[in-house]
Amino acid sequence: MQYLEGVNLDQWLTATGTKEAAANVAWFAEHTLTGTAAAHDAGLIHRDIKPGNLWVAHGKIKLLDFGIAAHAGQETMPAGTAAYMAPEVAAGAEADTKSDLYSVGVVLYEMATGKHVGTVANLADEPKFQELPPALRGFILELLDKEPAKRPASAHAALTKLAELKAVPTPEQIELAELKPPSNPWAWLTIGLSATLGLLIVGWLLVRAEQARNVDRIRATEVELDRGLDELSEAVKEMDAARAIDLHGKADAAARLKAAERFRDAMDRYNSAKTRIDDAHRTRANLLDRLGSKAAMQDKKE
Repeated sequence: MQYLEGVNLDQWLTATGTKEAAANVAWFAEHTLTGTAAAHDAGLIHRDIKPGNLWVAHGKIKLLDFGIAAHAGQETMPAGTAAYMAPEVAAGAEADTKSDLYSVGVVLYEMATGKHVGTVANLADEPKFQELPPALRGFILELLDKEPAKRPASAHAALTKLAELKAVPTPEQIELAELKPPSNPWAWLTIGLSATLGLLIVGWLLVRAEQARNVDRIRATEVELDRGLDELSEAVKEMDAARAIDLHGKADAAARLKAAERFRDAMDRYNSAKTRIDDAHRTRANLLDRLGSKAAMQDKKE
């Protein structure tokens, strides 16, 4: 069995407190939804996403305990932790990708407020929840919509929405964009042209060089992603086989445990490869951001 360093989210929340947790809601959302998306891509519904099954270690989140996971579309008995269960599942409906997203929303709300959704009369009006940025509040409330059809279409769709929220300009960026040039625009242009042009040339060379390195890195990592998806698919087949009834009428628990461990290992490799691809794609944007910041600072000095 794989040895895991770190703590689960329950332990992390106890150690850090609500203030620190609220500051990291978006980060936890991204990593948890990435793991959820990988499981869904492999055809699995987790059915028990909760703080105790989210492992925090080395700047990453691991989604644990696939012991009651089910293949998408597979008929199963209701399972999971009631406090984090989607309302439709609690009412007897089959768990699906949308119910997993609801569970993620419950976890995020608890991080933001220190309270469980079942103890709050009006989720939107909770004072600590109001301290989050409006767009992030709306995102979490969408995950928590009682009607599954009003939640994001998939974990990938939720990740896309989250990425759009994170792209909203910060107050510092807005302030920088509103800086005014001197009253004589020709003087400003003449004074700042040389420095700005130099920054642009250096930045362009840096970006081109990094771009060339990124191409090879992205291609190699995409191969790893494809391999990871194949491994996840095989792991799912093993889990399905392990659920089958043996000749004595008892589930093969050892085979099921081994299959679950293989799935977790495969998902870890998939998440690692995806993170490296995301990092490679962000490199160019980061360089351009730094270039733009330096140019703006130079303009301000002029």
